[in-house]
Amino acid sequence: MPQIYLYRAPVDFRLQAFGLAALVERELGHNPFSGALYAFTNRRRNKIKCVMWEDNGFVLYYKMHCCKAGRWRQDFWTICMAIHSRQAASPSTRISSFLMQLGG
Repeated sequence: MPQIYLYRAPVDFRLQAFGLAALVERELGHNPFSGALYAFTNRRRNKIKCVMWEDNGFVLYYKMHCCKAGRWRQDFWTICMAIHSRQAASPSTRISSFLMQLGG
């Protein structure tokens, strides 16, 4: 079952899939080709990027929240931890649930 990892430090959002994969390898010591999903946020915590290796390429998910306050309605890390600890029926359900929760 794929894991979901949260990179807590702010990330330069000019990085794309390969840059984020290099960060996963260099900073976390993980294999970015393992199929795990890695979630990153910017300094203002109003954007997220998720990267994961799937079959023969990286999937990059990017979302920017545009509410009045410029912040997520719920705390980003609370959502991530709830999804991370939930036992879902299948790996794809778990990832889908994670992305739906972020959609608010």
